[in-house]
Amino acid sequence: MIEIRTCEHGFSAVGHAGHGPPGWDIVCASVSALVQTFVASAEELTDTKLHCELSPGRAVVLWGESTRELTLLLDSFLLGARGIAGSYPECVRIF
Repeated sequence: MIEIRTCEHGFSAVGHAGHGPPGWDIVCASVSALVQTFVASAEELTDTKLHCELSPGRAVVLWGESTRELTLLLDSFLLGARGIAGSYPECVRIF
């Protein structure tokens, strides 16, 4: 189960979906792509400095003050994550 948690200045995505074999799990790959796109977009499109801890099965992304742009990117990330959680509720939970 991947658990996605948000807070005022960041989010985490921790765990493995368990939908398929390691390296071939489409749910893990989907959440990973969303996380990586959020990080790349925040770094390229905003002036926000992120603190990221990324490793297999664990992503922690934190920042200082939120901006309008960063909030929009986070909303986009969560929209995608909710779509995945809706399709695979046994694999992804959002808190």
